[in-house]
Amino acid sequence: MKYLIDQVEDDKFDYYIDIGANTGTLSLPIAKTKKTKIISFEPLTYNFNRLVNNYKINNLYNDNIFHKLALSNTRGEKEIYYSESSENIGTSSLIESKEIKDDQIEKINSETLDSLYDFKNKKIIMKIDVEEYENFVIKGSLDILKNNKILIYIETDDLNLLDQLMKIGYKRYFFKHRENIVEFTNESTGKDVILKNF
Repeated sequence: MKYLIDQVEDDKFDYYIDIGANTGTLSLPIAKTKKTKIISFEPLTYNFNRLVNNYKINNLYNDNIFHKLALSNTRGEKEIYYSESSENIGTSSLIESKEIKDDQIEKINSETLDSLYDFKNKKIIMKIDVEEYENFVIKGSLDILKNNKILIYIETDDLNLLDQLMKIGYKRYFFKHRENIVEFTNESTGKDVILKNF
C-alpha cells in the first residue's frame, strides 16, 4: 500500500483502476490523497455495498467511479463462488475452488475493460486481485494495456501471464521485503508483482 501511495504522491496518474476492489482496502487510502480518480470493480454484492459505504463515510463517493461488475474477456452473466463462513469474503472467485469452503454462489455480470473505457495516452495504476482469474481480465484489457502508460500491481504466480505482459512491453518486478524495506528484484519472491511499460 505504501508503495502505491508513494507512486501517486510522486507522479501524476490519471486513474487508479481497482479490479477486485473488495471493500476498498487498497484504493481508499489512495482516494484520500485526492491526486487521482479511482475506478473500482467489485462484483460480489456484500463487498460492493461495503465498498460504496466506505467511500461515502469518507466523503469520497462522488469523486470516484464504482462498477458492480467482474472484468473478464467476455461480457455476460457468470457465477462467483464465495464462503459466508470465511473471515475474508474477499477470497471469492469466478473459478470454483476447493479452498473456498461452504460454497455459496451469486450470479453476477461481467464486461471487458476495453468495452467500458477507451483510454489512450493516459497514465494509469491498475491493481488486479481476482483470485486466479487474472488471465481473463488481461485478455479483456489488451487495448488499454497497449495504448497507455500503466503500472500494474497484480497478485499472481502465473509466470506465463507475466511473460505475455512482457511481450507487449512490460517489465516485471517482484517485491522483496527486508528489514521493513521494500526492494525490487527480477526473481520471483511470491505472488505480489509490479509491472510497468514506461
